[in-house]
Amino acid sequence: MAKGWVGTISPKGVTSYKEEETRNAWQGGHAAFLRNWPYVYALSNGEASAVKGTFDVTYLPQGDGPNASHGATFGGWQLMLSAYSKNKDAAAKLFKYLVSFETQKEHAIKLSRLPTLPAVYKDKDVLAAQPWFARLQPVFENAVARPSTVTGADYNKVSTAFFQTTNQILNGAVPVEEELKVMESKIKRFTLELFNWRLCESLSLGLRERILFSYDKNEGTPRRDLQSLPCSLRMVKKLSQQRRRTGQSGATSRGRAAGVAATTWL
Repeated sequence: MAKGWVGTISPKGVTSYKEEETRNAWQGGHAAFLRNWPYVYALSNGEASAVKGTFDVTYLPQGDGPNASHGATFGGWQLMLSAYSKNKDAAAKLFKYLVSFETQKEHAIKLSRLPTLPAVYKDKDVLAAQPWFARLQPVFENAVARPSTVTGADYNKVSTAFFQTTNQILNGAVPVEEELKVMESKIKRFTLELFNWRLCESLSLGLRERILFSYDKNEGTPRRDLQSLPCSLRMVKKLSQQRRRTGQSGATSRGRAAGVAATTWL
């Protein structure tokens, strides 16, 4: 369905637009809808905007399955202070200013930035300027974290597989069902690889050495005694590379080898 929107209710170039390019197309009156960050609301109601006063904010569409829900992803700006900073006191004061009720209220009214303090969403001045803030509680309650916990260092690989596949489908370059299966297979492989690596990291130093000894003895070929060990061949190769770099198969022994029984070959 979404593929049919390209070139009809959305510009043909939308599949290659970056964030500000989508805003400019929307704000110039050349798109029927826009998904973007909250700051766009204030800009879209600016004096130079072609859509000023003619739009509203709603939830993202959801599927019709039994467990379907409106999707939303947690995000935000983080404030961090370096341990090596020479101006820690000044930085701490700045942080306190930025997260204060008064500053968050001002940013909500003038810039339509979402506050982190629940009380700001109930402020009468904020709601007068941004009435759509009153509808945001269900969004926060159903929002999910980006899958970085599951994917770890492979988050970029998973993200790339997703957006490249989506882009190809919207451009009509690939069959939808076939390409979705390919994407699913890639993501499963990435997450399974991370699981196996974390499993290997949890093993004691002695068991890691045993795994590498078995791998060396078989000259890199998985055989019965190697298959009985709780680590994938891909992860054994990573352990081997780590040993070549550092001279050991692990820095510490975590003592969690007992009870680990899963084996997966990638």
